[in-house]
Amino acid sequence: YIKTFGKFEIVFEGQEPIRWRTEKIKELFAFLLHNANKELPKDVLLNVIFNRGSLRNSTHQLHNAIYYIKNALFNYGISKNMIDITGKYLLKVDKNLIDSFQFKQGVGKIKNREVGAEEIRRIENLYTGDYLEDIDMTWVSLEREYLRRRYMEVVNYLSGFYLQQERFSDAEEILIKAYNRDPYFEDITIKLLTVYIKSKRNDLAIKHYKDYERILIKELGISTEKEI
Repeated sequence: YIKTFGKFEIVFEGQEPIRWRTEKIKELFAFLLHNANKELPKDVLLNVIFNRGSLRNSTHQLHNAIYYIKNALFNYGISKNMIDITGKYLLKVDKNLIDSFQFKQGVGKIKNREVGAEEIRRIENLYTGDYLEDIDMTWVSLEREYLRRRYMEVVNYLSGFYLQQERFSDAEEILIKAYNRDPYFEDITIKLLTVYIKSKRNDLAIKHYKDYERILIKELGISTEKEI
């Protein structure tokens, strides 16, 4: 199982997660995984991951890192039909092993109305943190933001279902979790206020509104929308 939400980890058959020898090796594998099943030119890897030092030294580091990754996967007991690095820097992987791939597939099913509430909750639970949150590289940012927005859409949709069913505690739970992850999504706050008002907990509605307003004013220098 490859965990890309939250801390980046590879876990196989109950073993401890793979420990990478260096951060650069972890970043390289994460980048290969980010571009899974795509052939990557050596120049791209050198520019993105090993972009300091001479060309000769960077190339040497790249070759050593690939060798280390292959050995680490082999020693961990992962077969080549699950994860393999072939010539020309192509990472072949069964994408069903990747939590973010499962999540994106799930989002597509939600949009097509192919799944019920319990399956949507399972999809929501896949998102255990931002995409590759422990890797501070520019190439991560776009996908991280894209997946965060998809997560907020899932929570918005599922909480709406819970509200219709008057399952206020379920709606509150996922909305608070989403709000704590990113308090700037207005739709989440509107839904949470709706939960508190419909469940006759106006004190919590006022408290949350003031908290939301404080964050916007303090950190962004803007006031809340009148419609809220």
